[in-house]
Amino acid sequence: MKATGKAKVARTDRTGLVFGIGHIHRLLREGNYAERVGSGASVFMAGVLEYLVTEIMTQAGATARLKNSKHIGVHHLPGLQDPKIYLKLRSEEATLNGTSNTDSGS
Repeated sequence: MKATGKAKVARTDRTGLVFGIGHIHRLLREGNYAERVGSGASVFMAGVLEYLVTEIMTQAGATARLKNSKHIGVHHLPGLQDPKIYLKLRSEEATLNGTSNTDSGS
């Protein structure tokens, strides 16, 4: 006899989010941010990340539309119109990754 039960449904599907909740939960556990990570933490973080990305991409899309562009580029992202800010972010990213940033123009 087979046991009849409900099929497993991923948390991402249950919540209706796009960002992978299981993936974020694994990153929180492996990141040593805390001794224990609750199951709701990854759902909350996925929701916040999805909201932030949606807001940023909406603004970038509006900027691209104003400039009659069909594609969103780095220069359409809010806050990165100033090249100095972009280069500073790139140098901080290179520092975190432990790589040298040779294309920064400095």
